Amino acid sequence: MVTNNLGFHDRERQFTNENYRILVLGDSFVEGRQVKTETLFTSLLEEKLAGGKEKIEVIQLILLYCTALNKQFIRSYNLYDSL
Repeated sequence: MVTNNLGFHDRERQFTNENYRILVLGDSFVEGRQVKTETLFTSLLEEKLAGGKEKIEVIQLILLYCTALNKQFIRSYNLYDSL
């Protein structure tokens, strides 16, 4: 399984742009360890949404164990304010 610079099974992301984002929280089923990154359902959904006016990113975060460290990571990138 190939991971991005943040350690997630996803493509490289930059959180400094103005794109809209859909954040998918999930477990190992969402992670898809045996699936190529480009065929993950989050990647396919992002491709489907690419035809609209706005740029939309579909980002997956895998929280196998929801720890304080996971929550701090999410907060540090302002990904999900209510955690």
